[in-house]
Amino acid sequence: MSKYEVQRQISWTESFWEWLLLQNDFKGAIKSHGYYRFHKDVLIDQYYKWLERERPQTDSIHSISTIKKTWPAASFGIERLSQTPKILNNNELYVVRAGGGNFVVFDMRDFLPPYLSLDWTEYSRAIEELPVRLPRGYQRLAIQFRTQWNEHTFIKALHFCGAFSLLVERLSRNHTTKYVTGPTGPIMLRFPFWMRRNGVNSDSTHRLVPFVHDGVVDLDECLYPKDTNAIIPIEAKLQHFPDLAWHKLTFPCYRFIGQPHFDSDEEESWRVPRAPALRSNDCKSQIAPVYCTYHAPTRQAILHLFPRVQLYSGKVPSLSTQKVHGVILNEKKQMLPAQTFRVDMSWI
Repeated sequence: MSKYEVQRQISWTESFWEWLLLQNDFKGAIKSHGYYRFHKDVLIDQYYKWLERERPQTDSIHSISTIKKTWPAASFGIERLSQTPKILNNNELYVVRAGGGNFVVFDMRDFLPPYLSLDWTEYSRAIEELPVRLPRGYQRLAIQFRTQWNEHTFIKALHFCGAFSLLVERLSRNHTTKYVTGPTGPIMLRFPFWMRRNGVNSDSTHRLVPFVHDGVVDLDECLYPKDTNAIIPIEAKLQHFPDLAWHKLTFPCYRFIGQPHFDSDEEESWRVPRAPALRSNDCKSQIAPVYCTYHAPTRQAILHLFPRVQLYSGKVPSLSTQKVHGVILNEKKQMLPAQTFRVDMSWI
């Protein structure tokens, strides 16, 4: 997509948020419940009719077919709290994706935003340095890392220098440094997650609100330490984003969470194949997500290891008559790193 088209897309996206906040059902839902579930297929035609009426000068880039085609990119684009559109910020609202171009808008006065808060100055001091050692005889490979730098190369560089082996050693009770990589990439997943209202005791299950994600979930890397039941899903970024959306780390964990049969499973034609739900009543694996970032000014990699994912089980009628398993997405204690490590990347 050209820079010109991106600017046009941003323009119609801003007008969409303007339109949505004017809708009576949106205002009513936010006032009564503190959230609004947006279903793309229901509302996108209504939005386009409003666009034609209120913005008659709009050119062909806003055609309904173009909007439907580019919609997922626009709705998935909010990966950090700082990316929240200004009109939502001004109204103390934020967005959580629900898959397939759908999302939920929340009032942060009712629901704590599920976004990380990782201040670089805080984590650049009292963190453990992993004493990596480069394998001998691969000088040419080190040069290629430098000249082909991207997120995939960043992950491979952490494998190469032994950072992940040392991470596995510190996580595993048997102190193993051996691991293999697991499944990665995009897959279609349907799963539940819950949001807790502000002011409710953290140990209380009352007033937990269930939601369903149904769409693509991507995973950058995954480690399986030897002779353990640990799984380490990894999200990697080439910048240290302190306000990354927590769902970027938690939603990929659902690839490894057992579920009962979903009554509403349907065969659909997706570009990305739908992964079948794991058929078990519980998740026996210890899933501990890791957020890897590269801090260019100091040429260091920062590895945030988060606590083992805590699962909540409850009824979600739209998925199953049985209890299903998932996370409370805005549980604050889960969003605080258990350990943080730094890795010297000056060899690149």
